[in-house]
Amino acid sequence: MKDNSVKIGFIPRNPLIWMAEYPDFLKEIKIPFCKNCNSLIKVSDYDNIKCDACNSENFTWDSSDGALIVNLNNGFILEFDERGIENIPFKYLPVAEMMSFSLLDPITDTRYSINLNSGRIFLSNLYSSEKIAEVGIGVEDNNFLSGYIELTNILERYAKDKTSLIHGKRCSSTACGSNLMNIYIGYEAEINNKTLRTIIRVDCNTHVPSFCIRYE
Repeated sequence: MKDNSVKIGFIPRNPLIWMAEYPDFLKEIKIPFCKNCNSLIKVSDYDNIKCDACNSENFTWDSSDGALIVNLNNGFILEFDERGIENIPFKYLPVAEMMSFSLLDPITDTRYSINLNSGRIFLSNLYSSEKIAEVGIGVEDNNFLSGYIELTNILERYAKDKTSLIHGKRCSSTACGSNLMNIYIGYEAEINNKTLRTIIRVDCNTHVPSFCIRYE
């Protein structure tokens, strides 16, 4: 059985960090390097790799030529390594074969995860992986007997391209500089010619989560 617990042996740079999960048979992930414009390529589909910057298909997997190879720990990769150094910039994190994307809060020992095959949100204990809750996403609609439409589990897969997986930080500006307010993850998916945008935001001061959706 796969061990879904998380071992954090360092103090993260931010109060919350992301974690990506891939199949546990994968020992590493590779980010190809474009030979045409000398930039890393975010992989959404291993059968159709093109550079986002120049649309070139001339790339290399060789780390000596600029490609990035990062080891996985039981299928997982954290935003930072044990030294607190960034493993992969989010904009290059491969979406292909990713199973879940999570926000980890070491302060409350909570892991907020999005299952990228169902779109559902899972809350679990960060260190033991014990599940606390499973949350589906829906909108009210009285035309249905249930009174709502559950939007999760409708699509075959969420966050299936380079633009639909979301991660960001919200800051406020003051006379003394900027303050980090919240960190968030999420996804977008097209359902019935509308866009479902689901976001998990965690306040960096109170560590209270908020679940936000937009369906229009």
